[in-house]
Amino acid sequence: MSSVFPWLSIRLLLCLAGGLLGACGPTPESLTILGPEERQLREPGQSVRLEYEAKDSQGRRLAEPRVHWSSSSPEVATVDKGVVVARKTGQAVIEVSGGRARASTRFVVTIPGRLALRAGEQEFIEIGRPERLFATVLDELGKRIRDAAPEWRSQDESIARIEDGRIIGVGPGTVKLSATVGHLSQELTVQVVPAFIRLAVEPSRHVFTKRGQGVQFRARALDSRGRTVDGVPIHWFSSDASVIQVSSSGYVTAVGPGRALVTLSAGRRVGAAEVIVP
Repeated sequence: MSSVFPWLSIRLLLCLAGGLLGACGPTPESLTILGPEERQLREPGQSVRLEYEAKDSQGRRLAEPRVHWSSSSPEVATVDKGVVVARKTGQAVIEVSGGRARASTRFVVTIPGRLALRAGEQEFIEIGRPERLFATVLDELGKRIRDAAPEWRSQDESIARIEDGRIIGVGPGTVKLSATVGHLSQELTVQVVPAFIRLAVEPSRHVFTKRGQGVQFRARALDSRGRTVDGVPIHWFSSDASVIQVSSSGYVTAVGPGRALVTLSAGRRVGAAEVIVP
């Protein structure tokens, strides 16, 4: 009897200490991880439990086999008793082994690190004219995540609301939109203005008498009834800086002889006035 109890004690210690390894179970002859060969994880701390099948030499399934789990890149994804947890962006091969039997599956961890947001093709949104929302999602390494679709939300639907990935202006003002992908969220400030159809500039033509003179041009955004629309951001340019210089407020200064255009733009609309310097 004295030779039996030490053996039982050692066996019991192995069973207690080998919980992770399944040291008390039979050694499998074959292992198969069920499910796809590649899996995606998108959030830090996101976990998934792997199911596997172990069989003996007769092809019979084993209920509690002796297996060991390991990760090729624990800094990317860890594994404990078949539960895989995402840590950071990268790739990791998760393997289960028992005796000579092995099976593995690949995990691609892509954790969003930054969002680049844009509303429409203009710097503002017009009331009643839907514009598409754009979001570029980058992972922690700066690479684009092409299949990541953010969830958009308007913080004031009296100014703008969101429908099917588009923003619709409701009333004039400034509104903040939020886009969320997993654990990452970012805001975008959008200006909403009344709809307009063209830009008018005054004077439409100006002739300077000498260099160094200046004149203030004025621009208006007009709706379909010819009414002035306030609050539209307008940008001013010179078609030839050697002839005229144009300030951001539309003040034009004669520089050198010739003809040039004072051009202005607001979103997709443009306007122009001719200037002559003798």
